[in-house]
Amino acid sequence: MVVSKTKSGRYYASFQVEVEIPEPVCEGEAIGIDLGLAQYAALSDGTTIPNPRNLIQSEKKLARLQRQLSRRKKGSTGWRKARLQVSRLQEKIANQRKDFQHKLTRWLVDEFGVIGLESLNVKGMLHNRRLAKQIADAAWGEFCRQLAYKGEWYGCQIRHVDQWYPSSKTCSACGTVLEEMPLRVRDWVCPECQAYHDRDINAARNILMQATVGTTGSHAGGVRVRPLFLFAEAGTQKPEANHFSGW
Repeated sequence: MVVSKTKSGRYYASFQVEVEIPEPVCEGEAIGIDLGLAQYAALSDGTTIPNPRNLIQSEKKLARLQRQLSRRKKGSTGWRKARLQVSRLQEKIANQRKDFQHKLTRWLVDEFGVIGLESLNVKGMLHNRRLAKQIADAAWGEFCRQLAYKGEWYGCQIRHVDQWYPSSKTCSACGTVLEEMPLRVRDWVCPECQAYHDRDINAARNILMQATVGTTGSHAGGVRVRPLFLFAEAGTQKPEANHFSGW
């Protein structure tokens, strides 16, 4: 057993045990996921997962505590108290993020048999000064890591799609690819087939199609895969949003 102490003054005890994990059975429908900032994740079935923005929600309080810490004389009693307050808030934000990601990843691997994801270069994306803080707060790398090992444990296949695939600007109904798709455009209508698209959900549907190439309409390894034609949306009317309500 190992006992550790965090900067916030909390103690944790950890120990190892051997557990026999039964052979995972891969079953359930396939789903595509588009990770983002406006919504944490959009699923190809139309479900959207709200972004908790844990750091952004506590940013003002954290800045105030850090200012108080900077005014204290290093090593003094007041400095130690202020440092402890900053550490506890930072630990709370980290725990909130972990709790959200563990619940979401477990729900996904329990609900679906195949999950399609983009291969994101998170480290490269952090060089974007305008979005670096939001990207770091989203912690997509940790989300993908949890999804990978839980998929192995519970029989869910994680399939990655190349990050350069134009998932957002490709019509999931007819395959038309637009020349440009600025980030500010959140929904659009295909100029060819007039299908309405929510940017993120359309990207998730294209990711699913790429992740299940060659298995459409069949049972791939015991996994039920949805036919592509279910993604066609005739007309320009915006469909009703399907927001995720909890686990």
